[in-house]
Order: sequence, then C-alpha cells, then structure tokens
Amino acid sequence: MKATVCNIKIGIKVVLFFFALFLALGSTTAATLTVSNSEEADYTSIQKAIDSASEGDTILVSSGTYIENLVITKSLILKSVSGIPEYTIIESSNPKDHVFNVTADSVNISGFTITGSSSPYAGISFYGCDNSTATDNKLLNNNEGIWLDSASGCRIHNNIANSNKDSGIFLYDSKDNIIENNTLNLNEFSGISLNNCSKNILKNNRATQNKIDGIFLVNSSSNLLLNNSVNSSEFSGITLSESNYNEMKNNSVYSNWNCGFSLVNSSNNILTGNDAEKNNFGVFLKNSTNNTVEGNEISENSEGVCLQSASGNKLYSNKINFNEWYGIDTCECKDNNTYSKNQIKNNYIGFYIDKSNDNITEDNLLEGNEKDIAKSRPTKPVLTLLIIGVTLIFVIIIVFVFLKHRNSK
Repeated sequence: MKATVCNIKIGIKVVLFFFALFLALGSTTAATLTVSNSEEADYTSIQKAIDSASEGDTILVSSGTYIENLVITKSLILKSVSGIPEYTIIESSNPKDHVFNVTADSVNISGFTITGSSSPYAGISFYGCDNSTATDNKLLNNNEGIWLDSASGCRIHNNIANSNKDSGIFLYDSKDNIIENNTLNLNEFSGISLNNCSKNILKNNRATQNKIDGIFLVNSSSNLLLNNSVNSSEFSGITLSESNYNEMKNNSVYSNWNCGFSLVNSSNNILTGNDAEKNNFGVFLKNSTNNTVEGNEISENSEGVCLQSASGNKLYSNKINFNEWYGIDTCECKDNNTYSKNQIKNNYIGFYIDKSNDNITEDNLLEGNEKDIAKSRPTKPVLTLLIIGVTLIFVIIIVFVFLKHRNSK
C-alpha cells in the first residue's frame, strides 16, 4: 500500500514538472531587434533584421534614411523608435518592387515615411494577409500608397498618403478590413479605391484634392462609409460604379468639381445623414435602382439631386435648399421613384420633371423657389444636359481605364 502511494506521488511530481516546463517554454517572450545606420544597434539593415527575427519579434528602427525593399514573410512588429514618420524614411532601392512586400498574417508597420515605388507597385503591399496593421505612416510618391490584395481583418489607421501616382489606399478582392482616420491628398487617381471588395469599413478619413475621386468603389458591395470628409476632388467626392448594398452615413462631400455622390449602375445603396454642399451635383443617380436617399442635407450645389434613367429609388426627408438650378431634377425616370417629406427651399426650380412619370410625390415642402414645379427646361440651365452627358462619358472612361490598369497588375 505504501509503495502504491509513493508511486502516485512520484507520478504527480513528474506530471507537474513537465507541466511547469511546458509553461516555461510557452511563455518565452518575443525578442526585440534593433536597427540603426550606426554600429550601436544589432543590425544596420532592416531586411537583415527581418531575416534574423522569429515569429512575433519586434524590430525597432532608429531615425535615419534606409534605402531598401523589404520582404516580410513572418508575423513581426516593425516600428520606428521615434514614432515620427519624418524621422525614419524607407526609400525604395528598386522602384519596380513594393517598398514593403508583406505576405504574412499579423504584421504591424508603424512610424515610417515610405516612398519610391513605381507603377504598378506600392509603398506597403499586404497580399493574402489577415489581421495586419499599418498605422501612423506617411506614404509619398509611390504608385499606390497602401495596397491590400486578397486581405482580410486588416486595419489601416492614421496614415497620410499623399501625391501617389494612383490611389492613396487601394483594396482589391478584400473584405472585413477597417480603413480609418487616414489623410489622403493630391493622389493622381483617388484617395481610397475599392475594387471587388465587400464588408469593409471606411471611417473618419479625409480626402482632399485628389485627381479623380476622393473615394471610388467599383464592383463592391456591403461596405460602410462613415464620417468621411471629401472635398475638392477634380471629379467626384464619392463614386459608386456597379456597386450594391453599400451604406454611406454622415459623410461630408463638398466643393468637388462634379458630384458630391455619384452612383452609376448601382442599386440598393443607402445614403443617410450626409452633407453634400457646393458641388456641381449634390447627388447624381444614373441607371441606378432601389437606392434610399434619406435625411441628407444637399445645399448650395448647382443641382441638388439629379436622377437619370433611375427607378425605384426613395428620397425621404432630405433638406434640398439653396441650389443654383434645381432642387430635384428627374430625367427619363419612369418607374416608381418616391419623393416624400423633403424640404425643397430657395432653389431656382424646386422640382423639375423631364420625360418622367409613374413617380410618387407626397408631403414635400416647396417654399421660396423661383418656381416650385416645372415640366420644361428653362433657358438658364440648358447647359446642364451637356454637362450630364459629358459626366456619363467621363465616368465610363474612368471605369474602363481603372479596370484596365488593375488587370495589368
């Protein structure tokens, strides 16, 4: 009996020993590797530090300029010591490659200025990555600033992407990512572009003076655009092309050359609580069906809302005031658009109907307009027809060039 008890005690001690050993091995802390242009750090090359690092390690990069193209195939944290992008610059040594080429999950890149990639490459490329992060970086003079391809669960936060040859941030075939608090200025195509993407959140971004659009979606569905500010785009603030079931909420689009919101061949989208001011068209719907435009403030545009060959759309409870020509302009809209409880005040013409019928209007407030309702165009805005035609042609050209450019990659 005593021998049995002794054996049990020994067995318990052995189990506890191996359990403690397992915990000790499992709790091994990740290493921190340092990089500097001087010899005071572990490495003078960021890539050599990456190659030497193990999964989960942190690489701290001291201030300075590093001329490298970096390939990351393991989960790592890379950050500058200062946290100030201007102090730590990563410049491409080979413009015909990504500056950061990331193909691993759970990579975090923060605190760098990243520059020098040419077409079709990016400052940061996340390819096939899950749960990776880019924060507090500056992306300057690349082709794409940040490029996500087949990526999910990534967070692109608090970056500045300026003066890139294509888009500041570009997502292709990617879902469930968060693009938040980024500043996107003076990019040659758009601030943010989505192609064939779904279930992404674009939140609190600021896009100014981008060459074509502030935010551009093509073939993309079920994305949320929330609290973004887009102004002074040379074409439109936010454009949806062949994109369905997206929600645009509490965005501010103003002083864009053509449209605040442009929806072309797009259906079942929701625009609510947005401000569209001082654009050519506040909201423009072309060949688009079953969209809901509700509770928006659309004012001081050349035209407030323009619908062309659009059906089944619902415009509810919008404030459509002080637009130069029309509050609402319908052209060849013949299938049950609904206009209800809108405030349409102090426009040249409140509600213009052109070759449109079978639409429902009820409980709208028309007040202070030069003319509340008209069914023939006055002489003043004849130019609008030409503008709309040119607009449609321009949108088609943009989409064609954009898709051709993507396919070339």
